[in-house]
Amino acid sequence: MADSRVAQVVGHLSPSRPLLIGQTAIVTGAGQGIGAEIARLFVNEGARVVISDIDSAKANEVAGQLNGLASGKALAIPGDITDSTNVENLVKKAAKFGNGKIHILVNNAGFTWDAVLHKTTDKQWDTMLALHCTAPFRIIRAAAPYFRVKDGEPRCIVNISSASGLHGSAGQANYAMAKSGLVGLTKTICKEWGPQFGVRANTVSFGAVNTRLTRGKEDNQSIIMADGTKVALGIPGANAKSASGTRYADIPLQRAASATEAASAVLAVVSPFMSYVTGQTIEVTDILFGISMSFSHKVYIVTGASSGIGKATALLLAQEGAKVGLFDINSPVDVESEILQSGGVATALKCDVRSSTEVEGVIKSFTDIYGPLDGAANLAGVIGPGRRAEGMSGSLIETSDEEWNRVLDINLGGVKNCLRAELRYYNPAGCSIVNASSISARIGSPWNAAYSASKAAVSALTKSVAQEMGGYGVRINAIAPVLKGSDGHTNGQQPPPRNTKGLDQSERTGAASPTSGDCRHDLVFVER
Repeated sequence: MADSRVAQVVGHLSPSRPLLIGQTAIVTGAGQGIGAEIARLFVNEGARVVISDIDSAKANEVAGQLNGLASGKALAIPGDITDSTNVENLVKKAAKFGNGKIHILVNNAGFTWDAVLHKTTDKQWDTMLALHCTAPFRIIRAAAPYFRVKDGEPRCIVNISSASGLHGSAGQANYAMAKSGLVGLTKTICKEWGPQFGVRANTVSFGAVNTRLTRGKEDNQSIIMADGTKVALGIPGANAKSASGTRYADIPLQRAASATEAASAVLAVVSPFMSYVTGQTIEVTDILFGISMSFSHKVYIVTGASSGIGKATALLLAQEGAKVGLFDINSPVDVESEILQSGGVATALKCDVRSSTEVEGVIKSFTDIYGPLDGAANLAGVIGPGRRAEGMSGSLIETSDEEWNRVLDINLGGVKNCLRAELRYYNPAGCSIVNASSISARIGSPWNAAYSASKAAVSALTKSVAQEMGGYGVRINAIAPVLKGSDGHTNGQQPPPRNTKGLDQSERTGAASPTSGDCRHDLVFVER
């Protein structure tokens, strides 16, 4: 029975018909490395492939090899894609090669021109932007007539980014900037061309892949730009690090990917297997970036833990093995019971975050039992002003001093009190603290001036204390959610009509709010 099921699954994953039969693809930077492997895999799956590369000899060589495997399936169109004339020529010839159609575009061409930020020249900056961001934009724009069609055939764009673009990289500010820009471009394409024309657009982000860009600089790899400038490629000392075994220490597989492995990810993205995937950034890397996701036996506290984000955070931490202190103005014994019944460890403690003495006392009591804090989530808060629950607007001119002070005392003063106590009882081996800000801190929120002010102050407080404590192994960040709640935020009453095109900021972050309700994440920013 098991064998038949395996055979059935394999049958689905190994179609007898090539995945890309009848499709035409453009792959830039296809004269070598990952680009050449992408082109080879596409041809193997039945596609016609246009080989675009600034090096005409390498482009023609790859096309010749592919045509040797499948006659007439590859066409070399060499040229500098930072030249708009070459872009128009590339698209026009590709469409002719595809009998008037282009189905797939892979913007892969690129190289690095490294320098620390303060020594990066304008030419280094402008070259990376032109090659990695502007050129893909121009190619996509030129190819628009072949993608914005309704012929029932698939259309897919893949922009190649990098771990540098997602996480930053010392010495590569120009490269990281341009690769990050591709992510935004990709998401915009899928929103503009997806609904009406069914175009999928995704970003594939590579980490450690064995190419000329990741070899040691001592290998003397280089590229000659169109203006004759010679740019050295590679990473200084990379070969020595590889020999010592330290280069891939943060990668579970302890090695870089091959070009074929990287290219296979692109094939998967354009294939029918991912026909419903769009607007995504697919990371092809095993690099962990030093982040440990293990919470087993870690000690955490969560304020505002009786419902909403606070409860969800506490339940998730407990599920992942953490020992969780549940703090709320009303002791969250029901959450404690839920965690204990599922085999977790939690203690519910009554705590009014406005009282520094009370906060200090409960944190000391908790850490006396469980040990120093590995982390904390300071999520208790109120939306305020309270009169909004009675159906009133809560505008600034109608907000009393008492209401204003109440919101700031809980949302800002509470975070301050918690931080001060937590930093007396943190684990010297490392601690991560998260404070609750809000998108309202960034864009404001009509009828919620006190709330917006308090959350903006939390963001600033977070950044200040993070700088103070960074040298002691304490990471401090703030999350800024956009939330939509149920009518529980207004005790069943709807607030009066609002003359605003902004978001409905019926937000709450924690159980100290005088109202309750179901919360759903729509968007979360992270204040770093």
